[in-house]
Amino acid sequence: METRRRLFAGDPEHAERGVWANVTHERGRGLNDGSEEVFFRRDEEAHFRVVPLLRVLGEPGSRRITVGQVVVSVAADSEPEVTVLVHAAWVEDNGWNRAADPLTLVDDVHAGSFTNPAHTVPDGPAAMATVIAKAVAESSRNAVARVRGLRYELEIRLSEHLDMRREESVRSVLRDLIELSLAVDGARDQAREAAREVMWVWLNDDTAYRAARDAEPSDAPWMPTLRAGLRQCEAMDAQLKEESEQLSRLLNSMSTIAVAHEAESIQRFNLFATAAAAGIGLPALILAFYGAQPYLPLDSFSRTWRALLPVVLTSILAVSLVLFRLPGKPKTLHILAAVVVVMILCGVLFLAGALVPH
Repeated sequence: METRRRLFAGDPEHAERGVWANVTHERGRGLNDGSEEVFFRRDEEAHFRVVPLLRVLGEPGSRRITVGQVVVSVAADSEPEVTVLVHAAWVEDNGWNRAADPLTLVDDVHAGSFTNPAHTVPDGPAAMATVIAKAVAESSRNAVARVRGLRYELEIRLSEHLDMRREESVRSVLRDLIELSLAVDGARDQAREAAREVMWVWLNDDTAYRAARDAEPSDAPWMPTLRAGLRQCEAMDAQLKEESEQLSRLLNSMSTIAVAHEAESIQRFNLFATAAAAGIGLPALILAFYGAQPYLPLDSFSRTWRALLPVVLTSILAVSLVLFRLPGKPKTLHILAAVVVVMILCGVLFLAGALVPH
């Protein structure tokens, strides 16, 4: 799919900025797969740059993340050729899900993301390719801020889950955390490779490659822009490294939380077992000592409350113990459930006592 678009003219567009280019979207194959040289061999006379791609687009609930590369090729007396290689994409649909075909998430909104930051693009194929590549690298580095916002959202979700303010399983938070980590690591790989290869400028200009890599003097007027683009790739790599480390710490924290949840589950089981033993065992012990035959059958109010009072009091005491010993403050739903349990227990005993033969 190839379209002719005006890139990096700003929003709203600046008449003196931006450049028209032929933009193509393709599916990327992988890291270090030699695709850069394949693209270069299509036109070895063109000036060639490759930079990382990272985009976080859309509104909460339907956002998308795309990771890959952007290949810029500019030949003399022709418009720039910009190929967007999408290696992986994620869509937000009840959590983050990786798309089987990342190109399905590429649309006009994604293509329109190559509008900012606005740049003045000079004439000359080498300078033009360098400025476009630097603008793409800068826009990708700017997208790291939105990735950081996604991590903040995960931390907030986890905090609300621990505080019992969100009815969400840890499993769903963990799944989104892993998917976001995959996106961050993939984008960081692309940024690191672009910085190490100096945006693949060596494919057609080995002198510029050494000048940018070793900070040697250069007469090329576009060399400062090439170095600025290289710094954008390095900054993107450094920032994504921080995000990757933070996500790893969050993953370790969730492992600790899982262990704590298991301990809480054991605690709950012990409390419920204690409550069941108290609610059933103590009334049974009382009735065994004193006998319930004088109150049976339960055919009058006087007999009923005398027979069931020990059961009601003991059950209320046991249930209260469970409610106020559980982690967190007891909710209204918990209290209502406890009342229903006590009523059911008393109802069963009343029915059993009423049906006892004379």
